Amino acid sequence: MSKSAWYHLQNWLLKGLIATTTLVAFASTLTANAYQLINLPPEVEITSVSVTSSNSDDYTVNTDDGDIMVVDYCLEAPALVTAGVYKAISASKSEKINIVRVNDYHSPGCYSFSWNGKHGVNSALGTSGEKVEDGKYFYGVRAKEFQGSSTGEDYKAEWIYAESGDSNDDDNDDDNNDDDDNDSDEDAVKIIDIEIDNATFDPWDGQEAEIEFTIDEDAEVSLTIYDDDDDEVVEIVDDKDYTEGTHSLEWDGKDNWGDYVKEDDEYTYELIAKNDEGSDKEAGTLRVKKGYSSNDTVDPRLTRTYVTKESFDPGRREKTYIVYTLNAEADVTVTIFDADGYEVDEIYKRKDQNAGTYAVEWDGDEVLGDEGRYTYQIYSENNRGSDFENGFIDVDEDEKENRKPNMYKDNVSEIPFNPRKNELDINFVLENDAEVTIEIRDSSDVLATVIDEKSMSEGSHTIEFDGKDDYGLYLEDGIYEYKLIAENDGGKDVEFGRFSVEEASKAKNDYESCGSFVDVSENNAYCKAIEWAEKEGIVKGYGDDTFRPNQGINRAEALKVIMEALDVNSLEYTSGSFGFWDVNQYDWYAGYLQSALSLGIVQGYSDGSFKPFAQVNRIEALKMLLETARAKDGITIATSLYGSPYLDTPNTDGNRWYISYAWFAKQYQLTDNDNYFYPGSVMTRGQMADMLYRYHQAGF
Repeated sequence: MSKSAWYHLQNWLLKGLIATTTLVAFASTLTANAYQLINLPPEVEITSVSVTSSNSDDYTVNTDDGDIMVVDYCLEAPALVTAGVYKAISASKSEKINIVRVNDYHSPGCYSFSWNGKHGVNSALGTSGEKVEDGKYFYGVRAKEFQGSSTGEDYKAEWIYAESGDSNDDDNDDDNNDDDDNDSDEDAVKIIDIEIDNATFDPWDGQEAEIEFTIDEDAEVSLTIYDDDDDEVVEIVDDKDYTEGTHSLEWDGKDNWGDYVKEDDEYTYELIAKNDEGSDKEAGTLRVKKGYSSNDTVDPRLTRTYVTKESFDPGRREKTYIVYTLNAEADVTVTIFDADGYEVDEIYKRKDQNAGTYAVEWDGDEVLGDEGRYTYQIYSENNRGSDFENGFIDVDEDEKENRKPNMYKDNVSEIPFNPRKNELDINFVLENDAEVTIEIRDSSDVLATVIDEKSMSEGSHTIEFDGKDDYGLYLEDGIYEYKLIAENDGGKDVEFGRFSVEEASKAKNDYESCGSFVDVSENNAYCKAIEWAEKEGIVKGYGDDTFRPNQGINRAEALKVIMEALDVNSLEYTSGSFGFWDVNQYDWYAGYLQSALSLGIVQGYSDGSFKPFAQVNRIEALKMLLETARAKDGITIATSLYGSPYLDTPNTDGNRWYISYAWFAKQYQLTDNDNYFYPGSVMTRGQMADMLYRYHQAGF
């Protein structure tokens, strides 16, 4: 940015342009004495702000070329940060364009956000995903004090520009390496989530810091640890290939030479992911402390935070609960903020709260009639440190129709729920008679159907759930979702909510085990199949004597058990990578893959990968089984079939590739459901054993 441009922006800030209706709510005047706060260290300060763009001009984003502009900034003290892109409307007013952070907690360190020249979901001037008009905009970063950990506030802003039209149209080819019309970095990898386990740890006690991250594209990943002088301490990985998805890396507290680092010091991790289209970076702080125990809690940690209802209607006397687990005694506050980052209400404040799980009620009375998205913040603090978690709650008025069920006021009776002691009451109200189904879900998988299309009259209802899945096993400790479906001739209502299970493990020993697996009951629907598969050497359990029947099976595992079940010999490898960049000769499944390739029953992806650890869905697993059987044993899989084998496998153009497999499964009863196959659901280990057993029982 030129000096003259910066001079004009300063003048504009001094006129109070950012001080009106914007989310950031910048100060109306910036006087020389505005930030002279005395005896309140540490003071919030934004440092090292920089702007980079894939365009030749760092301060310009081309909306037609797929440019990405990245704003990097650093903080010297803990702060709540609001950041985004804005449009100056007049000398005293600006509007939101794309807000990426609203009062997000930042520990000291460096951060970044990006802008692609498009309107965000909170834009006041356009629709989310639309390109902005050409012109001048500005980014704004506001950092303000964080409850006792810092004081004061700071602002940074600079003009940035958006332009359309091809800025690099010297040629007409379709490559992605110079000045082509279609050059774009829309496929640049992004680090979309990062979590730290054991941010404070004692390596002398065998503890490690675990950095879990998620990338949205295949990428080369580097993780480096630096000391407070920005000198490299250790390089954990360097440009290592990772597939899209979630991964984790550990640091054992040692440097590049295998020596332990200083006994009590802070370090910075820097995680970089890059592919051919661009890169992304995240950084944060780790602390090494000798003699530290995970039970000591240098900071009172908040875990397993969630809300029971992510969307609710206060006007119908609905409520939601903000749930958290605290692992050390601390002072706790829960605060609600509106979409502009302003405090609505401090709904909970407790001194010296003991460790445990708590649920804080919010009835939404303060925002009655004001629909929109709100932010909740949970803050814990004791004399050893502090922790912070936030999330979103939507206040949304229910739409009522005369003849629909109009289901509302759904909630559960116990948070957390302990199936060893009680049953869980699921409550709801119907305004009209309806058939009701209640499902218990883990992500997208249905674990239990509590009631199925049960006729219920208008009024209040309570249904009890015993904490067991459809196979008679208690749910493991964790967070689950209930789904209520009410349907009548007037239409259908669907409501979702969440609850948590604790101490379920204490209730799991009330049955005889299936085979040698302690987590499978002899009453489990798949027990006979699992016992057969174990006896035949097709499946094995884990080191803790569990089978984990509800765990999804991946491509490598599915390939192995199918070939073992069909007595396909495992061949020795004949090439180093089999043509796949993510497979090598030393992988445990290499022999099975070599056999599968020789039979022509598997193939890779367009990017040259095999993705051995990607989970398979039910129809993919069925295809692998039947194609292996056709290649080895010559089974016949009929084609040119008409009609739909299952209610959820219609014989349409998009499904034609698997209809013959589904008809085979129907004919030989390879699944335990005559009406539904659930083709897109993840195939679990228990279901895989059951399908193989049924295939064996059919006489093949």
